Amino acid sequence: MTARALLDQASARGVSLYRLGNRLRWRAPAPPPADLLEQLRAHKRDLLALIPERPLEGDPAFSDIDAYLVASRILGESVWFTADDATAERLERALAAEGDHRLVFTVAEVLALEGMLAADMQRLAEIKRWFRGARIDGVTRVESRPQ
Repeated sequence: MTARALLDQASARGVSLYRLGNRLRWRAPAPPPADLLEQLRAHKRDLLALIPERPLEGDPAFSDIDAYLVASRILGESVWFTADDATAERLERALAAEGDHRLVFTVAEVLALEGMLAADMQRLAEIKRWFRGARIDGVTRVESRPQ
């Protein structure tokens, strides 16, 4: 079956397909039959080529949520960024309703993580200086300079 024919079959069964990044998503009044889902998975690459990226602005579920979807090289997947906790909570609820469980971060959370990571990296550099490259197994915490 071609990807175009599969799109038509899904539509005939009441299933709307859309994409978010490299993820194929669907909406339907009831869960689609297992055989249809299996075919969608098998033809995902071809389907993604046919379906344009769905802009969040056009979706009523996301119309009043100010958020950005960003591909994270560190996490290996896309994550959402919002300005505040209330927006993050609303976005998480809307995404959960879609079956999308990607991470959502606020700007404050990202800045806090950045600060913690910087402090950890500074501490690691300190420890490396103390041990001058010696291998240390089983050490979980170093409180002060070794004697």
